[in-house]
Amino acid sequence: MDFKDITQEIADVASRYHYHKPPEFLVYLQELLSRVLRFLKDLFEQLHLFNSGFSDTRMVGNLMQILIYAAGGICALLIIYLVFMRMTKLTQMSRLAQSGALENELLLTSQGWLNEAKSLAEKQHYKSACRAAYLSFLRLLDEKDVAPFAPTRTNYEYWYQLKKSREIQLTFRQLADIVELVWFGNKQAELNDFERCLELIDSSQPAIAKLSTGNGSQIKVPEEVS
Repeated sequence: MDFKDITQEIADVASRYHYHKPPEFLVYLQELLSRVLRFLKDLFEQLHLFNSGFSDTRMVGNLMQILIYAAGGICALLIIYLVFMRMTKLTQMSRLAQSGALENELLLTSQGWLNEAKSLAEKQHYKSACRAAYLSFLRLLDEKDVAPFAPTRTNYEYWYQLKKSREIQLTFRQLADIVELVWFGNKQAELNDFERCLELIDSSQPAIAKLSTGNGSQIKVPEEVS
């Protein structure tokens, strides 16, 4: 069988072919991608995470082990962070109870603190005014025999002590949240914050009066063991 000689046709096609060299950037990018894929393939093979021939249970086991370690590390960091934030907040709350804007905390009555709060608000010292209103509320609880005043007691201890009076407990929590936010947080205290403190104190008067007259369940505080 004779084959046709197509050498001339091939030569004609080749003479009209022009090779366009790709940009150097694309060539470099292709080589870089190949290196990365080769590195990942070698890594997976060392960890037995890749096997092109057959299924290997070591692949699943190693992958699950890595995921468990990663999840455990994330959980540990999260727990450490939450504990740190909680301890920081407790420390701040303790400082709030122990340190004051004025030196005569123990000498002022509830009304005295309230007057001081209004005086500070008139001077636009709303941060200190909110705290003075907070201390007025604590002194009011003490004067009405609802909860003894103690400068070293934290907000959580006050909140727990008021657990038998849900209404007063909620009012205290809202008031304490405002004071903590403007005293330790990044929020700048404003007039509406102070007015909200006064509203909370006023709204709690009936519930406090109910406890102080004996018509409700009197909150008893265990005596400290010396």
